[in-house]
Amino acid sequence: LIVGMDHLRGFAWPERDRCQARHQTLGAEDTFDQLKHDRVRRHLLPDLAVCQQVVRTGCAIAFEAIVGRSTVELGFEALHILDERIDQFRLDRIFDDGVPLVGELLMVRGQVDRHPLTLVTYGVRMDLELRGKRALVTGSSKGIGFGVADTLAAEGVDLILASRTKVNLNAAADQIRETHGVDVTAVPCDLSKSEDQTRLAEIALSGPLDIVINNAGAIPGGSLSSIDEDTWRKAWDLKVFGYINLTRLLLPHFEAAGSGVILNVIGAAADRPSPGYIAGAAGNSALVGFSKAIGSTSLRNGVRVLCVNPGLTITDRMTDILREQAGAKWDDPDRWEELMPDDPAPATVAQVADVVVFLVSDRAGHVTGTSITIDGGNSSR
Repeated sequence: LIVGMDHLRGFAWPERDRCQARHQTLGAEDTFDQLKHDRVRRHLLPDLAVCQQVVRTGCAIAFEAIVGRSTVELGFEALHILDERIDQFRLDRIFDDGVPLVGELLMVRGQVDRHPLTLVTYGVRMDLELRGKRALVTGSSKGIGFGVADTLAAEGVDLILASRTKVNLNAAADQIRETHGVDVTAVPCDLSKSEDQTRLAEIALSGPLDIVINNAGAIPGGSLSSIDEDTWRKAWDLKVFGYINLTRLLLPHFEAAGSGVILNVIGAAADRPSPGYIAGAAGNSALVGFSKAIGSTSLRNGVRVLCVNPGLTITDRMTDILREQAGAKWDDPDRWEELMPDDPAPATVAQVADVVVFLVSDRAGHVTGTSITIDGGNSSR
């Protein structure tokens, strides 16, 4: 892997500025011994920099270069090392790309006589049984919505992406197609408008549909006296009524099919309401009640409806919320960084997305009519 990384200088590492991944070439005989060392592993395989290209190119080059030890033994070491980094990297890329490549090399050398995947005796990720399904994700051009869409695509799910900003939406769709090779339909639309809600539902139902994830909407912060009626109504038209109306349009399809999942991404203000986020607290509470009420009996028809309530998550939206709070507290929005908590620290998008994707899978087949809070325990304090 390390030998291979020197050949990947031109790759655009995700979060390059934060990760600053190092590229080194070590002697072939020392590669895996060095890689096992915590310090080297931490620098060479930063959380957000483990990627398909490293597995494909790195494994091929490293295994061709390494001599003098059992290739099978080295194969297990490589998989074990990669398995320790799966929090930001989908293991299907190891199995779909890395292991077959390594296995082909082993079989060419006559050192194994069985299919490459049989080399993997531990560390196999849970099969979420999502491959081949089709999901609609709203608000998916960035933030949590994009993270959920990208994680679904990594599981082999075809996508319909919806967002108001056409340029950002098309860029997100192109990135997911290129990375994961799934089918992606991008639908620019304003889900605060009934006609766009109907149009999106018709496009979604033009093919198979298994999963709906409502995520569009950003209710502004502010107190009862600072949020005027027009601002409040516009925010609720997009998030509250957007969720309700898409559910109204798509739930009958799932009921007729006898299967399907609708998951609403709402927000922890429903669990811990604040007067400084009054429109969001009220809207989120309404959507949690809505999700629980519909989901309490939906399983009778084979359908699950549920919601998740993320707390503070590292997105552009987080910055907007903290700026609002800093303005209210100090009359200076630029002091928003002083409000960044560290106990608990904000969630990453990946931490939220992984929970969502598990919940819409058949592995969570008895979870419905409930809400899951993802906030590091903050709402329980």
